[in-house]
Amino acid sequence: MQSIEIIANFAREGPKKRESKEDKKFNEDTNAENNGIVKEDSKKSESKEIDFKVNEENKKGKRTIQRRIQKLKKDGIIAALTEKQLKKYGIKITDGQKKDGRAKYLVLKETIERDGELDKIIDSHIKGDDLDKKMILREINRCKRYILLPNQLDALASKLDTEDAELVEGFLRILHEYITKKEIKPQNKEDLVEKLKKVLERYPEGHKKHTMIRTYAIRLLGDYDDNAVIEQLIKDCEVGNLSEFKNDYFDWTTAKVIKKSKIKLFNLENSLRREGDTETADILADLRDWAEEVPETQKEMDELFKSGPCETGEKPNMGGLKKYWDKK
Repeated sequence: MQSIEIIANFAREGPKKRESKEDKKFNEDTNAENNGIVKEDSKKSESKEIDFKVNEENKKGKRTIQRRIQKLKKDGIIAALTEKQLKKYGIKITDGQKKDGRAKYLVLKETIERDGELDKIIDSHIKGDDLDKKMILREINRCKRYILLPNQLDALASKLDTEDAELVEGFLRILHEYITKKEIKPQNKEDLVEKLKKVLERYPEGHKKHTMIRTYAIRLLGDYDDNAVIEQLIKDCEVGNLSEFKNDYFDWTTAKVIKKSKIKLFNLENSLRREGDTETADILADLRDWAEEVPETQKEMDELFKSGPCETGEKPNMGGLKKYWDKK
């Protein structure tokens, strides 16, 4: 057998090249395009179908909600707040909302009726004598779910000039709770700040029986970032009272105003050390250290607590705030 025949017998045509999945899809798409056929992506088609179904369900859900709201209104369970009520609750209506007319604020009718009763009690007795005012405080404390409105907080603030220390402490406690915790503030900020300063002037060393008067006044002034906090702090240092009243300042409401007074407080601490009053100087130094690290808002403080192992009763890891918590 000739060598050429041997080669012919053993030689085979190379294996047919297999098409990859990508090549096959490309060829199919190309043929489809050449034949005038538009091939739809199955994944995109499925996604569109899902989006359509979701939109339809959302529309049905909105219709169901609207139908149920209308039934609640018809049955007298809920009611839409009037423009006068909105203003009383501190809700501002924009021109766009007035023109549109569709924006509605709904509330339980029971809530309107309940709040209306207490509103009448406050409005009719807040200008009365001290007994009337004490009865109002008791009623507010009794109705835990009742929320005071900004204009009602104004009314309480206007009575801070009373000579009855029990009433002053009671009004300050409510104002402190609403302003620093519930974040509902009186409308007349200037009047409140002036009243707080006068309270501090009348009780520079606190009250023996109603011990929170001075504390509330300083912390509320701190929340409004008023320099009266620093003026009182300097006085306490100069007369040697800081050790007694230090906890009035170790609060997140006063941190901001303390940080802003670096030069004044640096010079004060320097002067105290030169005079040999190291105890007051050390407390002032601790206060300034703490103010640089403490959160400045209740929201920041709440978030910080959430990050700690509070369920076991342990305090969260506050880092540089340890000295502050030891003082509390």
